[in-house]
Amino acid sequence: MLARYGYTVTGVDTSSVGIAQMLERARKDNLPVHGVVADMYEYEVHGQYDAVVLDSILHFEKSDKSKELALLNALINHLNEKGFLFLFVHKSPKKEREVKRWFATVETKFEVVEESTIDYLYQESATGFQSAFQYYMLILKRIQAT
Repeated sequence: MLARYGYTVTGVDTSSVGIAQMLERARKDNLPVHGVVADMYEYEVHGQYDAVVLDSILHFEKSDKSKELALLNALINHLNEKGFLFLFVHKSPKKEREVKRWFATVETKFEVVEESTIDYLYQESATGFQSAFQYYMLILKRIQAT
């Protein structure tokens, strides 16, 4: 979607299949999308970005969220002023509290653009497999510190 709005997109995922699917779709639609197969925790981010999208951050039920929160803190340093941070978390009170706790303590200044719950339906065209669940969505816009 972001590429359709004129953004150059870099997708990073550990799934080579997922990256290949993303790139194939982008090629069909002639969209500026780059794909990197890598562990996001190991991937070295360079440059500044207008938008960072984190799908399923805090995904696994681990008691120690420090690795994910360190990733969040590192990525916001690569976000342009007035850039957007899109956080999508599987809906659960525990995960939502963790995101809100992080947001309350982060030093970078943001305004909340959207906070809501969205329904998500995943369907595999080849097998017909379906899975439905909800995401907690928090969209933040970086603002200039005063």
